[in-house]
Amino acid sequence: LDQVNINGKSGNAEIKIISIDKKEITIRIEGQLFKSAGASGYLIAALDVTEAKQAYSKLLKAESMLSDQPNLILSTTLIAQEKERAKLSSALHDSVCQLLYGIRLNIQNLQRTNGLAKEFININALLDQAISETRQISSELTPSVLKDFGFVAGVEEMAKRVTADGFSVRTTLQATADKLPGELQLYIFRILQELVNNAMKHSGASLTEINVAVTPHAIQIEVADNGNGFNDTLDVLYKRGSGLRGIKNRVDLLNGSIVFKSSPSGLKISADIHLKNWLINEGLI
Repeated sequence: LDQVNINGKSGNAEIKIISIDKKEITIRIEGQLFKSAGASGYLIAALDVTEAKQAYSKLLKAESMLSDQPNLILSTTLIAQEKERAKLSSALHDSVCQLLYGIRLNIQNLQRTNGLAKEFININALLDQAISETRQISSELTPSVLKDFGFVAGVEEMAKRVTADGFSVRTTLQATADKLPGELQLYIFRILQELVNNAMKHSGASLTEINVAVTPHAIQIEVADNGNGFNDTLDVLYKRGSGLRGIKNRVDLLNGSIVFKSSPSGLKISADIHLKNWLINEGLI
């Protein structure tokens, strides 16, 4: 009565009781104040709403799953991509590379035994190039340096690998990035990798600069190039498949924010990933 009596007016309340067979039952109590012939009292009705509460709980859960579905699908897709990359990288390193090495050794043996050094110069050069490119593809698919030596070494190795005549990458990386969880390091590495690839393919830039800073609350990423920028809207670029959609998807998956600033002097992309948001998203806090 105390629960349904609200300032002397009608009210309601819910209580939970345990039945004889140990099941929890939710009872909704409705109290209606009445007065008659100078007397007053309450008309009390009790209703078992257990099934209704359970049905409502399932509905809320279903709505939550639907709202999370895009991120869930994206996360599952990216995990599957990483597994396929690892599988392909292993096949290239353990199978294709070994075959190429075997071919080179056999050719070198033919050179020595038959005195055919000049005849195989071009073949050896092509084999060396094939081995080098196969190893590079394997490394891009699964960055072993990232796993073995940490985020900073992994990004610096990637920058060194893509630097060539007419295109260079400079890095400014905070050492504390190596202390981030391994999964988060990989996600950020893939974002940087896609941003650099995008600059190489589309910007016409000769220089790309990578800056990564880690604060107690967030990871701040900035990638800037001295290329041509872009004139189209982001929506048009997303539909065109310029790589920006994939970059944004990865940042969104980390519950981060991303800003694209284009000018005639180049493109600057800034992303903030709030650690608390990521930890909540991963169910770690």
